[in-house]
Amino acid sequence: MGYFINLSWVRFIPNGKRMILFGTKTRHTKVKDEVILSNSCPKCQGNLELYDVKEWFTLYFIPIFPFNKVDSCYKCDKCKQAYMKEIKSMFVGSQKN
Repeated sequence: MGYFINLSWVRFIPNGKRMILFGTKTRHTKVKDEVILSNSCPKCQGNLELYDVKEWFTLYFIPIFPFNKVDSCYKCDKCKQAYMKEIKSMFVGSQKN
């Protein structure tokens, strides 16, 4: 599972002698009810699984709650390469011919 901390959103708020540290983090979470695209990775022929990309509010670098769904993508289970979700239509369209 990949994590990205956007440091431009990290804020330090002095509260007496303490500091409150909060910000955002982008996380990929697997969509459970989606069909896996078998042997579809253009790079290694691995299986592609659908992931939602969401921004999470963090407090002291701990994700508290999601507040924004950024996008969805397919990720290979072998090489971990990510592809836009439109790649599914390429494979479905090529199988019809």
